Amino acid sequence: MAAGKVGFIELALEHGDSPSFGWPAIGLGRRDKPAWFRSQARLRALCRGVRGGAGAVRGAVRASPDCTAPRADLPCANRFCEGSTMRAPEFEHALTEARAYPQLWRLLLGLGVIAFTYLGFLALLVGGAFAVLGPLAAPGYLMGLAQAATPGQTLLVLATFVGMFVGPMLAAAALHFRDPASLFGPWRDWWRGFRVALAVLVPIYALLVAFGAWLEPPQPNLPLARWVMLLPLALPLVLLQTGAEELLFRGYLQQQLAARFRARAIWMGLPTVIFALLHWTPEAGANLPLILLSALVFGLVAADLSEQTGSLGAAMGLHLGNNVFGLLVVSMGDQLTGLALFTEPGGMDEVGVPTLGMIVSIAVMALVWIITRRILTR
Repeated sequence: MAAGKVGFIELALEHGDSPSFGWPAIGLGRRDKPAWFRSQARLRALCRGVRGGAGAVRGAVRASPDCTAPRADLPCANRFCEGSTMRAPEFEHALTEARAYPQLWRLLLGLGVIAFTYLGFLALLVGGAFAVLGPLAAPGYLMGLAQAATPGQTLLVLATFVGMFVGPMLAAAALHFRDPASLFGPWRDWWRGFRVALAVLVPIYALLVAFGAWLEPPQPNLPLARWVMLLPLALPLVLLQTGAEELLFRGYLQQQLAARFRARAIWMGLPTVIFALLHWTPEAGANLPLILLSALVFGLVAADLSEQTGSLGAAMGLHLGNNVFGLLVVSMGDQLTGLALFTEPGGMDEVGVPTLGMIVSIAVMALVWIITRRILTR
């Protein structure tokens, strides 16, 4: 193997102060990495080329406890750790800053910082509502946020995620001494994943919406002219809401757990299960298991793409596209309908076409994941 390739492996895995984590990234960004390093298939081929195959590589490698020590003579061995599962090299590289201070007490305290920041911004919004609407009208308006049936209420619900967006970056900087931009990953990787995910999801979801409209025509909600006027406000706030969730679950939680644990069930499974449980909606009735399953599948898809690419771009792109269709195009008839162009005639607890739609949407998300993953890892 060429010495240059070995040297790059050592540089990529050992030097955590690489400028590639800057925002925008410079230095060891995706375009600066050799194509062989970015290709999962070629990396596996290198391992197969070692005499004795991958088993010999596992037997030869003597990794440090945190599984970061590279083998200069067997670069592909850095994919393996004794008693652990393989992880994408891009993800390993992205964890360099997270490994510096991976203690669990820092993570738990960081979650407290995030909760405090979220509640603090929420209190500011509530106080602003009282200041604008007055003490008599504000309580009723705020109670209506549970359904968010008007554009103003839906925009306010989306704005409550400001604290969740800022919180993970504050926790990463204050408790783990990380560049907050490292949560996103290298800029070029983030932007590529974001573009590809949206390019794959949008046409497939458009066909899904058309199929649903053919099965059961949706009801008009907002006039088209008003809907278009609201888009400049709605789109950035949906990006804020989806970005906040990705920063918390696939950014801060997943990265810091992965820096501390090798077990995939912990660093990928735990944030995904928490993410799914936060979608618990008792009003869904018999459809509640499907709603939880849908959130679980999406969480696993987003977690996997974040690992494979070493950035949050693909996860944020998929989340944005999914919520744009669910909040701004066709929304359920009983929740968060204020910004939707159309609403479904039945509620989320109705068994029938809505149930079929949830099942199909889970299968479609799996299809989107397969295509997106294939494009981003080839």
